[in-house]
Amino acid sequence: MTKVLIIQRTFEHYRIPVFSELASREDIDLIVSFPYEGRKKSNYADVELPYQHINLSVKNSKLPFIGEVFKYSNLFNVISESNPDVIIVEGNPRIVTLYKLFNFAKLNNYKIIAWTKFDNTAGFLKGKIWRHFLDKWDSIVCYGEVSRKEIIDMKFTDPKNVFVAQNTVEVDFTNHIEKQMDIEIKKNVIPKFNTSSLKLVTLGTLVKKKKFDMVISAVNNLRLKGYDIQLAIVGDGPERHRLESMVSSMNSQDIFFVGRVAYGDDHLWLKAADISIMGGAVGLAMNVSMSHGTPTIIPDEYGSDSELLIHDVNGIRFIPNSISSLESAIESLISNDTFRNHIGKSAISTINKKARIPVMVDGLERVISNVSGGKQI
Repeated sequence: MTKVLIIQRTFEHYRIPVFSELASREDIDLIVSFPYEGRKKSNYADVELPYQHINLSVKNSKLPFIGEVFKYSNLFNVISESNPDVIIVEGNPRIVTLYKLFNFAKLNNYKIIAWTKFDNTAGFLKGKIWRHFLDKWDSIVCYGEVSRKEIIDMKFTDPKNVFVAQNTVEVDFTNHIEKQMDIEIKKNVIPKFNTSSLKLVTLGTLVKKKKFDMVISAVNNLRLKGYDIQLAIVGDGPERHRLESMVSSMNSQDIFFVGRVAYGDDHLWLKAADISIMGGAVGLAMNVSMSHGTPTIIPDEYGSDSELLIHDVNGIRFIPNSISSLESAIESLISNDTFRNHIGKSAISTINKKARIPVMVDGLERVISNVSGGKQI
């Protein structure tokens, strides 16, 4: 059995089922270290977990010309206390403590794995920094195939040491859960829409990079063309006041704000939607939307978070920052029921094959086996 220590700077709800599944594997003895005390305490620190956990002390500060950096002030105490065979830690050069980890691990015979969503899209300087950072690890596990390709293309490490654990979230497809979700949708979601309208949903933290303003503009333009559609904006954030003013100027009841919803209710809104739309900075909401068979529209972004969506196959992509392109994408779905149905079914098939929790954990287990000398899965 391999004792594995996973270090988490932030511990979010979508990681709980991942680590629970990993802990259930017979060859893994899992310990997870994350902040559950102090100012950086995780919102899920008090959740009962089926594996050992240790408090991680995280501090952050801002440096001139560099930006935010992080320090794990008790990292080596955590490692000494848990005494793992393998350490998996977020591979991020802004975590300054990691530069000391390399020598510490070598001196104490710990195998270290970088877990990263790296992509080299920010230019030469970023690539140079990452190259000198990522060549220090025994192995690397990536969020998706795009990240793996980028790292291999940098040619600093053996491709056999670069793995993928496709980043995803848990979706429960059991009949009981599906029926319960349908009941909740009929009770709490459907009444927010007009019964005749197609239900469009855009969901996430209301920040500029997600470009909710572009989604609102595109939907409003289509509404003015006569399409019977409504848009629900699910989430909250610093952009809400500006977006509300924008919608107010349109004098329409067909675009409305839902606000922040309880944990798990994002599934209800994305499952209930006829179409879900993401304006920018695509994240795991795309996986949730596709897993429920909801036709999903995203910008044509390059990265591991969006790589599962193939244009005109299991979803629709539009030209980033183009309202007219987004309008066309939405129009292609609202005007063709058969196409929407095909896209939705293909999306479910993709998620089932490539992005379920057991598949993600298989990827983690492979990289652990690689560095520990165990039998590969």
